[in-house]
Amino acid sequence: FHNGSWHRAYGNSNNGGQGYNPGNSNSSNQVDDLLGKDALYAYGELQRRGYIEKKSHNSGGKTYRVWYKRQQNRCIKTLSEDKKIRSLTNSTRCF
Repeated sequence: FHNGSWHRAYGNSNNGGQGYNPGNSNSSNQVDDLLGKDALYAYGELQRRGYIEKKSHNSGGKTYRVWYKRQQNRCIKTLSEDKKIRSLTNSTRCF
């Protein structure tokens, strides 16, 4: 469930839980620190950093949210499960 140039996953057995970044390393550095954090804390922190929540969807105990930062024309998607941020991805579906 990701679109874009990078994807970070928390607890993925294929990468030892460290996540990965096949694209531009600068693209994720502004939100990587939120991986594995409490979801409500992370959502508040995204807002503090200038992101606006655009969409939200719940499915199978997982919550997907799409966030947009106008100053950078940047869109990201968060996936939370068990009240923790499990992945952060670039997204092309902000609007």
